[in-house]
Amino acid sequence: MKELRVRANEIPCHSAMACLGGPDLGVTRIAGPGLGNMLFPWARAVIWANQEGKPMIYPTWPQVKLGPWLRRERDKRAYFEDFVPREGEIVGLKKFREMIFSTWIDEDSNVIRSGLAPGRFLRAFRGLRDFFVPLLGHREIVRHSLMEATRIELRGDADDSGGIGIHVRCGDFIVAKGSEPTVPVGQHTRLSSEWYAHTLHDVLGVWPSPPRIRVFSDGSTEELGELMSIPGVERAPKKAAIGDIIDLSRCRVMIATPNSTFSMWAKFLGGCITVSLPAVSMASAGLTYEITEYGSDRRREALRCTLR
Repeated sequence: MKELRVRANEIPCHSAMACLGGPDLGVTRIAGPGLGNMLFPWARAVIWANQEGKPMIYPTWPQVKLGPWLRRERDKRAYFEDFVPREGEIVGLKKFREMIFSTWIDEDSNVIRSGLAPGRFLRAFRGLRDFFVPLLGHREIVRHSLMEATRIELRGDADDSGGIGIHVRCGDFIVAKGSEPTVPVGQHTRLSSEWYAHTLHDVLGVWPSPPRIRVFSDGSTEELGELMSIPGVERAPKKAAIGDIIDLSRCRVMIATPNSTFSMWAKFLGGCITVSLPAVSMASAGLTYEITEYGSDRRREALRCTLR
């Protein structure tokens, strides 16, 4: 079969499909990634569909994943009741027809195989693909579309903003050694609860009276340890992951988990002042945290310059 090479934007795709990861059965997926990673192909599909004036196929958000159940995690990462179709999205039997009978073209592909039956072409978006780099300059359309796609009761209250939000990723992340790392944090590594507690004290040393301090975490109270004993700290009510990302994005200051795309999305959507540590994945993510200092003294000085 011969191949015909054309410019990617000249392939006449009729719709966009965000492939969120794992085998997609149309109504659920098997063993896909966490929400933060799923949002990257979804956002690129949203941008393309908006620019081209084409409909999106309603993504297969639900997934079956055994790991969180076996580890008894708070967040099972199933996403069965978190999202709704946006206006104009292709759903139901039409979705299956598009998935089955369309020719799938990868988002950057410039190849059409000659000999294919004439018909519909579907632009497929997969994987992390440079994280936030392709999304820069498109924050408003991504944010607006994500709010539309989120079930209304998970969107939170826009007036309930400000304060300090602390994202502590536990789950399958390995705890870093020591309470204050001195080298960039590696992938799938989380900081100790002592680091979050010490960092919160640094923020409070500069901003002594925040309106609210909330902890967003998939860990147990025991795992959060010292952090939860600080006066004024409360645990955010149990909510779906997308609701937590939205609430975190509305905080004025976020203490983030390094390398967590969950924290990154809160930063991207809301632009909150973010305190973290240098991390391996941030170098190519297209996103910058304001404060990534080692040590309490340097962190407080950076906070004074940022919060004044």
